[in-house]
Amino acid sequence: MVRLSNSRLVAAYIGAGIIGGGVVLPPVKASANTIVAFGHSMINTFTFAMNGATPPVEQNAYQMAGGLLTGLRQLSKGQIDFNRANTVGEGGQQSPYLIANYLAAAVASPAKAALVLAFTNNFRDGDPVSLAQSKADLDTIIAQLRTTKEVIFICDEAPKTTTVTASIIADFAAWRDYARSKHDPSKGIYVLPTWNAIASAPDSNTPAAGMLRSDGIHDATAGVQAKGRACLPIIAAAMPAIDLTARAGVLAGGKFTATGGTLAGATVVPTGAAPLGWSVNIDAAASGSVVSSLDTATGIWRLDIANLANGSSASAISLRGPTSFGMGLALGTDRFDLTMFSKVLAGSQNLGRVSLKLRRNGGQFEPSLGDPAADAEWAGSTSTNALAFDAKEWDALLRPGHALTTAGATQEYPWLDISGFANQALTASIEFRIPQISAYTGEMAA
Repeated sequence: MVRLSNSRLVAAYIGAGIIGGGVVLPPVKASANTIVAFGHSMINTFTFAMNGATPPVEQNAYQMAGGLLTGLRQLSKGQIDFNRANTVGEGGQQSPYLIANYLAAAVASPAKAALVLAFTNNFRDGDPVSLAQSKADLDTIIAQLRTTKEVIFICDEAPKTTTVTASIIADFAAWRDYARSKHDPSKGIYVLPTWNAIASAPDSNTPAAGMLRSDGIHDATAGVQAKGRACLPIIAAAMPAIDLTARAGVLAGGKFTATGGTLAGATVVPTGAAPLGWSVNIDAAASGSVVSSLDTATGIWRLDIANLANGSSASAISLRGPTSFGMGLALGTDRFDLTMFSKVLAGSQNLGRVSLKLRRNGGQFEPSLGDPAADAEWAGSTSTNALAFDAKEWDALLRPGHALTTAGATQEYPWLDISGFANQALTASIEFRIPQISAYTGEMAA
């Protein structure tokens, strides 16, 4: 068998389609940008329904640590909407259970596309599902999803360190190759190269260093980022293009304008200029520097952080936005979306989190309709599990769950959190741009 590198796999997967009888069939594309994801915990580890949940379960994917969905959604900058009706499944389960308890919900979802990541737990020591059954289950999933979905994305899974039995490892690799054989853009079936995105070498059964958490199965932030970068070109080519800067319903947005925000701090005082109405606050740091700058021509707000440390605790910065929105929203009645573009520049080190929240003046968050109130590019709270960002550029869109406007002292307002790790110095450059407040329409589509 010829082994393709990850980059060549991506190029091949985006191709025009299957050639048969001398005819090139065009790839099928989805008509809307919503995707339902079907599978186990690796789809979205920390906001996912875990063992014992009552099916069917639909939850929104926001936290980045371990969440392929969230990494893809952020990296797509709004082209892909995982915000509504997007995740069905249960952590720790195998394909026969997932099919019996969750597949019907995925089929019934209004999403036009589906993403399948459901087979990792089949290939584990102690209670493996046979290779034959795993192949048959993949065929069943594809057949049922095709009854309602225009496009199906199948992850070819990923290497892990928790399985040690040689025969099971061999079966997992054989299933991966079988899954790849299902790739057929002319039928709207696309295989995503999640395996080689984190493998130490093409088709290796060993993950590269730093790609997995300490449990040996779930993605660390670097793993999520690597998978996102490998898979997004394939998904984006099969989904409609969305331009958030031109979409309907935007009540306020565009460039950060005019300096005039406040700069405050604890031991370390930031320098520079914040956008109008925003403040830069050093919440926890004993040493280091933070420089805030605003390019009035481009409207890009940049934070340069150098050697920010807080001893045995993590350093923390908060960027606090205007405390009143207005813009014609009926307080206590209207719901709205908040989005902001965020770019972590290459070379950033020991960065633990960049999080956009909707926060009330009273301090609490607004988890409207069950949606989390924060969208985080999140590496966790410790560096011991190889959670840190991978030091490459991460150019993404942050979007918390939509919120309900409230009057007076409890008005929601945007709040950005940036934090490092305990016992390590944070050095990073982060840009923010195009903040938008929009009337809530139920999904991200323009």
